[in-house]
Amino acid sequence: MHLHHPCVSFFLLLLCSFQQPGSHNYQNIYSPSPCLHLSNIPLEISEQYLRDSFERCGATVVGFRWMSMKDENEAKKDRRMALLQLGTTEQSLQALVALHNFQLGEKRYLRVSFAKSPSL
Repeated sequence: MHLHHPCVSFFLLLLCSFQQPGSHNYQNIYSPSPCLHLSNIPLEISEQYLRDSFERCGATVVGFRWMSMKDENEAKKDRRMALLQLGTTEQSLQALVALHNFQLGEKRYLRVSFAKSPSL
């Protein structure tokens, strides 16, 4: 099996956040769509930086929206989330493969998954 093939099961990867059945992440697996959920974003990372990162992967960014924090404890973690809509589902799949676990800072890696909603 070639690990660089885009159809390789993510369950074989050590950094996969969906490996534990019953975990919060395991319950949030959604079908591929043009809309991606981004998380673990440090405060110093801008919308433009994220847009540019996805465009470098060959994707067309159609929309972007920061998500509001649920409570004060989340804000204290210095992490943000966003929704990013790309031109096609194929672009979002390629971007997810390329940018999930992309290093954004010291010990901080971007988490990319398909969003619950297929559009913003």
